[in-house]
Amino acid sequence: MRISVKTAAAAACGIAAALLVSGCSVFSDPEGTTKYSYFEPDKTTVTTLPPETTEPTTTEATTADDEAVVAAVEGELASLLDESSVEVVCGGKSVIIPASRVNAPADPERLAARLSERGCAPDTLERYLALKGALPQGKTDRSAIRAELAAFQKMLESAAASTYEIDGRVLTLHVGEKTQELKIYGTAAKVAEAFDGFAYGKVEADYTEKNPELPWDEIAAACSVEAVDAHYEYVDLNENARLVPETDGYALDMEQIQNRYAHAKEGATLTFTARDTHPTLRADNVDEMLFSYEISSYKTWFNVNEWSRSENIRLASRNIDGAVIMPGERFSFNGTVGERTKERGFQEATVYVQGTMEPGLGGGICQVSSTIYCAALRGGFTQVYRYNHQFTISYTALGEDATVYWGALDYSFRNNYDFPVKILMEIDGGFLNVRIMGQEPENKFTVVIEHETEKELKQKMVYEEKKDMKPGTEKLQRKGKPGYIIITKVTVYQNGTVYSRWEYKDTYDPYNGLTYRGPKITSESTTEETTTEPPETTRKTKKTTEPTETTEPPESTEETTKKTKKTTESTEASSEPPETSSEPPETTEPPASSEETTKKTKKTTEATEPSSEPPDGSSEETPAE
Repeated sequence: MRISVKTAAAAACGIAAALLVSGCSVFSDPEGTTKYSYFEPDKTTVTTLPPETTEPTTTEATTADDEAVVAAVEGELASLLDESSVEVVCGGKSVIIPASRVNAPADPERLAARLSERGCAPDTLERYLALKGALPQGKTDRSAIRAELAAFQKMLESAAASTYEIDGRVLTLHVGEKTQELKIYGTAAKVAEAFDGFAYGKVEADYTEKNPELPWDEIAAACSVEAVDAHYEYVDLNENARLVPETDGYALDMEQIQNRYAHAKEGATLTFTARDTHPTLRADNVDEMLFSYEISSYKTWFNVNEWSRSENIRLASRNIDGAVIMPGERFSFNGTVGERTKERGFQEATVYVQGTMEPGLGGGICQVSSTIYCAALRGGFTQVYRYNHQFTISYTALGEDATVYWGALDYSFRNNYDFPVKILMEIDGGFLNVRIMGQEPENKFTVVIEHETEKELKQKMVYEEKKDMKPGTEKLQRKGKPGYIIITKVTVYQNGTVYSRWEYKDTYDPYNGLTYRGPKITSESTTEETTTEPPETTRKTKKTTEPTETTEPPESTEETTKKTKKTTESTEASSEPPETSSEPPETTEPPASSEETTKKTKKTTEATEPSSEPPDGSSEETPAE
């Protein structure tokens, strides 16, 4: 058990005081037997008193004697450790490290000499060792020595610090007095060695001289402006990212400054000027650096002879070309192209409206959205909003179209790569080519798309009466085309392994045929005609009545039958799914009159009330461009 040296010292002093007050002295005779003697303080003669009638027991005497020995030794040990120290000297300055602060051991020989000087018996230390086994010695704590030296280092640095001033791009340094930089680990080892060898006294520190430390990071930040690369950012959250040009900056050459400062003399003044810095990415090379790799592409064909439709495709493509989508952000077709108006240059072309085809502003731009969808699907991008047309189209495979309509239907995909991507729109003759550019990814995607026809939906022939036609006659306006239920299966491979797989179902309504008919022949009209004639012409009327029952000549009836037969054959022939060609669907419907167009436009306007959220994907009652 280790006894606190301070407690032991106090105990020893208490016992000694008690003995002195009582006039008792402890000493040993030649045989080593401890005896007690008393003296009167005012007399020089020591009188030995006879033993008391009742002497203390041997156990009690021994215990008291042992306690006195322990108290005397440990009290002296504490005093010795406080007085023992090592002085570390560095460049004319020094610090004293007491042995007690670093748990260093005491010198047994010096302890024995100090006990002897205090008048203790020569065997006091031996008796203590017999009682305790060993002195309560510690082991020199080197980490405590390093802590003492670190505090000493701060004192050395506070002598005469250097100062600095910053004026715009100009830095001025005023060099202070040189300080000593301790080699703390080497010096700590020398101090520990001195304590362990009881070589108390001075130890020369290992150090190097240097100018006072300055807050270099703070100086560098205060006298610099970082150059900014040309980059894309969202100026308006409703639009795609825009290019922000680069900006130059300036900065100090900190390596040069610190090198000159380290070799400067005390009291010197140094001046430095920040130099210009330039960004890596500039407006003239940012696209080359960021968008040099083609992630995916897709091409469709359109009929350049259909001027209005072609013009809409060109205008929409021009608005999209160069659109940049940042990582994690989404591309919106409607948000990028904007509203289709005459003021913006959009033309009227054929669109689907409530189950029919009619002229509408922006007709044809669905081919643009569908081509982008095909490219994004093959690039492994996440699809956010996409809706198929109500009827079949011919410029993409069924299941790969994407209809749009301002205020109702939007096409959108998300950039799930960790770098920005750019959409490039290229028109060459009648070909529209969409390319999505970015950086070459570490893990490349391969997308496989398969289509399956689940069901064919037969079209019907619709008959519409036309009063301006000859009664009993028919005229085929359009043959119509069947609809389909298409299942599209998408498999995404990454480095040859299936990364994801999903499928979706699209329904395309049949586009019914249309035949115009003249008014039916009724018996009422014949009777009316007969009764208006005079009596003498009744016979003639009867003769004329017979051919009136068949309003068309035989050849017309045969001709109509042939037409009907041809229509039936055409309908049956078109029951097979159309080929996936890029040629837009043809229409034989004549242009509507101005009155009819006004009515249809009104219906379209009612169907296109703005909607804050896209509908559930049904385009049955919604116009499609």
